[in-house]
Amino acid sequence: QYAAATQGSGFIGWGAGFGFDFKNTGINALTRQPYDVTGFTGFLFWIKGTTTKIRVSVLSTDVVPPTEGGTCSTLCNDAHGLLIDVTNTWTEHVVPFSMLKQEGWGTPETLAPPNVLSILFQTAAAVPFDHRVDDVGLY
Repeated sequence: QYAAATQGSGFIGWGAGFGFDFKNTGINALTRQPYDVTGFTGFLFWIKGTTTKIRVSVLSTDVVPPTEGGTCSTLCNDAHGLLIDVTNTWTEHVVPFSMLKQEGWGTPETLAPPNVLSILFQTAAAVPFDHRVDDVGLY
């Protein structure tokens, strides 16, 4: 009955996206804290939308600069993720943490389960989109 929804077009710099922090005690990136996902294999969610692919990523303190609550000092924000297929019908995706890889333009880091901050859903630049995401969980 309810889902996170986002739509837009015209984003030419790097695209657009949305996500959520696992643990945030305030109102901005500096108040988020790591959430230890050591006891989990990955995450799952349902999605439908108008683009054919989006990147789903896990952001950790290791790839985020201190101004955003992390420890990265150079070439930051290359989060661990993967491209997923999106259709106009609800589809469940099960994503093991072991499948997530950095895109390769940032400082290389291993995804450390105790340092996870957020999950992000990102659309490429210049792609109009209308997405719905529901039932995000860890497994």
